[in-house]
Amino acid sequence: MMRLLFMMAGEPDPRDRCGATVDRMHAFNIAGAPVDDLSLDCPTAFLTIEKATDRENSELMANTMYKCAAQFRRGTGELFTEDGVYCNVCYVFDVKKPVKGFYSYLIKNKVPGG
Repeated sequence: MMRLLFMMAGEPDPRDRCGATVDRMHAFNIAGAPVDDLSLDCPTAFLTIEKATDRENSELMANTMYKCAAQFRRGTGELFTEDGVYCNVCYVFDVKKPVKGFYSYLIKNKVPGG
């Protein structure tokens, strides 16, 4: 739904923009060009979790976790020149009611392409 809203507004989805900056930072770093964490354009998305069933909510949260890992190329890129631990918050969930069975959902269901 978030992608649809950005497409309707004529703006690129921030998740796509993030993946592009990840690719660019990796390429610059491999080429020896200086990069810093300010070059990373990965805004946090705020998402309300309020589907009708726990399964739908689990699927929504699992898919966003997958998208976050995918936009960062599953950690395979060299984004920064200095060693360290870097963190980016992809999504913040506003959970309207407890989601039961989320961990079971993660164990039983494969990610796309996985």
